[in-house]
Amino acid sequence: MSDGSEQNLMPSDSSASEPEKTAARKRGRQAIDPALKKVQISVTLTPDLLQRLTLKAREHGISRSAFICLALDNACKNGLSPLSKDDFIKALKELSSN
Repeated sequence: MSDGSEQNLMPSDSSASEPEKTAARKRGRQAIDPALKKVQISVTLTPDLLQRLTLKAREHGISRSAFICLALDNACKNGLSPLSKDDFIKALKELSSN
């Protein structure tokens, strides 16, 4: 029921071009570029590593997820720093025990 006080928010057919009409009709979220779309994963961390991650992310003012993304992107682009033989063996033992 209308009392005549409502305004038509859509441009009239005569005053708007076709692209403006189409843009005015679109609703909802815009499509996300597939190259920018992210996929959720699950990662298992030790409580100590989670605490260090949280502290570093806060230190930089970003989320843990953003920190992990940046760290992984950096590692993929630049590689991991070389581990000493002892550190490498220790890392392998920790991985195999999980």
